[in-house]
Amino acid sequence: MTRTHLTLAAAIVALVFVGLTAYGQTDTSTTRPSETDTERSANASSSQQGPMNGSMMVRSRMMSQTEISPSDPAAILAQRERLELSEDQVAELERIARSAREQARNVLKEGQIEEIDTLPNKTDSMVQMHHRMMKQMNAGESSQWMNEDFDCACPMHNMMHGSEERGPWKSHSSSDDDSGQSKAHRRMMKRHCACQ
Repeated sequence: MTRTHLTLAAAIVALVFVGLTAYGQTDTSTTRPSETDTERSANASSSQQGPMNGSMMVRSRMMSQTEISPSDPAAILAQRERLELSEDQVAELERIARSAREQARNVLKEGQIEEIDTLPNKTDSMVQMHHRMMKQMNAGESSQWMNEDFDCACPMHNMMHGSEERGPWKSHSSSDDDSGQSKAHRRMMKRHCACQ
């Protein structure tokens, strides 16, 4: 297996691990960090709790289950270069997104708001979260995960493997490496897990 394959494998395993562990774990004891200290607090907490801290797992599960439309403000902003948005359009879309977040919080009860506030109060993308997860992985842990069978929580990963009867790492023999399907699979997963 080449170095590129190992890198892609580690990226996929990180996403698999977060999706699986998120289902049974939450961390309600985490206090809400300030806006400027979010990254520093997350890194400090994760170094004490292992590769994935409670709030990161909850946030990952939340993001993986979020339904989004191409016309949502966040989705349009993610396509700002492709759509060639002007500065005025970007500013207006960001204003709409902020307003929607404030209105959504106003719907919640006090206890629900407290639960939301256990997570960092910042916008985030799956790519940004993936970068943080990769920094927290060490080679020993990633090797152990790759040798175990997991039911992947990542829809893209499940679609790529096309089977619920086998683990994501079981049936990739060396004879498959040169097939067109295997090459297409690697290209698709590379795009899915690409670092920007």
